[in-house]
Amino acid sequence: MVANLLRIATLPLCWYIAVTTGNLYTIIGIGIAGEALGLTAALALIHWRSAVPLRAVAAPLGVMLLTLLAAFFMPHQITAQIAAFAVLSALMLWSCGDLRRYVKGKHMSPAL
Repeated sequence: MVANLLRIATLPLCWYIAVTTGNLYTIIGIGIAGEALGLTAALALIHWRSAVPLRAVAAPLGVMLLTLLAAFFMPHQITAQIAAFAVLSALMLWSCGDLRRYVKGKHMSPAL
């Protein structure tokens, strides 16, 4: 609930930007920031309430952050974006053990 409230809190700002400037890149940036806040709140609440270690998600989240930064800072260089996306997707696949096993066709490990 708290994580979704943080995501929804960005909607009025997105609406204001859409009405006043209409800049789509700004709206996308605000949406990404809202999702990042929501994800951070959700992970913090999971760790706080259930004492689940978050070490397993650190590498995939880092690669996701690199992918977002590459896409954000290279908006008009499509070849560089495709190359960065391919490399960072391969890194994400490598860093997610369960996803890697799923792609290979093996069974996933039981939930923690």
